[in-house]
Amino acid sequence: MPKGGRASGRATLADVALVAGVSVQTASQVLARTPGVRIAEATRRRVEEAARQVDYVPNRLAQAMRRGKTNVVSVWMPVDRPVITFLRFLNAINVQARTAGYDIMIVGLDSSVAYGIDKRIPHHWPSDGIISYDAGRAIKLFRQTPANREIPTVIMGSEEFEGADTVTWDVAGSAKNLVEQMITMGARQIVHLTTRWVISEFPQEQRRTGYRRAMEAAGLEPVFIQAAGESASDASEAVSEYLDKHAVPEAIFGFTDTLALGALRELHRRGIGVPDDCEVWGFGDFPEGADARIPLSTLRVPLDRLVPAAWTWLAERMEDPTLPKRRESLMMDVVPRRSSRLGSGNGLVS
Repeated sequence: MPKGGRASGRATLADVALVAGVSVQTASQVLARTPGVRIAEATRRRVEEAARQVDYVPNRLAQAMRRGKTNVVSVWMPVDRPVITFLRFLNAINVQARTAGYDIMIVGLDSSVAYGIDKRIPHHWPSDGIISYDAGRAIKLFRQTPANREIPTVIMGSEEFEGADTVTWDVAGSAKNLVEQMITMGARQIVHLTTRWVISEFPQEQRRTGYRRAMEAAGLEPVFIQAAGESASDASEAVSEYLDKHAVPEAIFGFTDTLALGALRELHRRGIGVPDDCEVWGFGDFPEGADARIPLSTLRVPLDRLVPAAWTWLAERMEDPTLPKRRESLMMDVVPRRSSRLGSGNGLVS
């Protein structure tokens, strides 16, 4: 028979109590560390040793119901897009959570749900709080149910709600500043390489918005190259079709590093010099960008500043859910490498 004498192999509180020679209630109070209950130290040690002997694993859900606390934070995020920033965020939030004595539970979303195109409301298991990364529209649907508005929530994105906090990175402002810097350094023909689905579904997408604002403020025409998908091959094909009909632009700003790398591939195939003839910028600081034949300049989400700020606010909100909503916006990190004039030594990095 398995330890504990049960056919299922899973030990129960009754097994622990039997081995320790105490009541089930005493065993429960010791293992749940019930506050305000006085138990002799010898009894406490005997119960803990019995739990080890029978391999007792506490039922966390039952403990949470008794204590009103799970020590788990839900993380809502898209999981169907191959974006390295998502993995970096998970690692950073896991470090914060573990340091504070919490575990994380991932609520993995399709992009259509995360971005509010699909109106399905994801299932939510009990947790002490929610931190959302790039999934604020799904949270908006979730919070339409009054009871869900009481769950402490921090949004890492652009959405804002009463009784929740928002810590965001200024994509539009950072993109605008970058394009303005290229214009200041003499570039006039700057194109934005994005995807068809962004153009069709998200007219106010922030990279696109910042690029357009900078171009229009300088009296220049925004030009968009639309790739069929998000792969480097999709980008190469789109840039190739563009160059078959147009002159080489002075700069290409990619929606992601992957698209920018596709542009680099096509420019190299045609013998176009980078950055002398055409500089290239990406977005996201993907590892393959730094390892490219011509290392890619990029904009990077400042996770080293965002995640600690988001966790601090979530921890405060879990202690006091009545706090008024708060918002902080941080500029993105500019990472100049040899694909741009800034990174090649032909300009100054501010």
